[in-house]
Amino acid sequence: MSRREEIEQLSQTAYESEDLPTLEHTHVELERLIQSMRQNLPSTTDADVVNLLNELIEQAQSVDHDLKQKIAQIKVDMMDPTYAARKAARDREKADAAAKAEEMARKLQEGIGGFLGGLGSAFGFGGAGASSGPAAAPAAAKCGQCGAALAPNAKFCPECGTPIAKEKRCSGCNAKLEPGTKFCPDCGTKA
Repeated sequence: MSRREEIEQLSQTAYESEDLPTLEHTHVELERLIQSMRQNLPSTTDADVVNLLNELIEQAQSVDHDLKQKIAQIKVDMMDPTYAARKAARDREKADAAAKAEEMARKLQEGIGGFLGGLGSAFGFGGAGASSGPAAAPAAAKCGQCGAALAPNAKFCPECGTPIAKEKRCSGCNAKLEPGTKFCPDCGTKA
């Protein structure tokens, strides 16, 4: 990792984190990096490299200055008796926002899956058994006579022997068809 990338990474931590131990560690890392660059200055004869090192040292010092102020402010805030409650409230808000974003992503994924599954069924891809994910999984069938669980393709109940009436579905749109229907009432496909 280059020095510039290291400064950018430490800078990101310095400006985004609110965790005091993390910030103090970042401060130590910035001081170490600044000291290392200063030690390299006397042995460098190339003017461009010297200018680059000076620029990087200034950038790191600026970040470290802001970081020291942030650390001091957090320490002052921690002396306030309401600090823990305010911090807990901020942490809850962040957790709630993350949970909402995760829920929205899940709903979006399910919505897209359902939409695409519906398109597939409408165009004849996947047929009646097409599923768009966990939300579309059918419930296990049960015998109407004794309530025993039925296998998906069972013709008779394994417990009482009652014949299992299969519901008829349209091959075009997967709509449920009533017994004796010759054409689908939804799309007009011949049953």
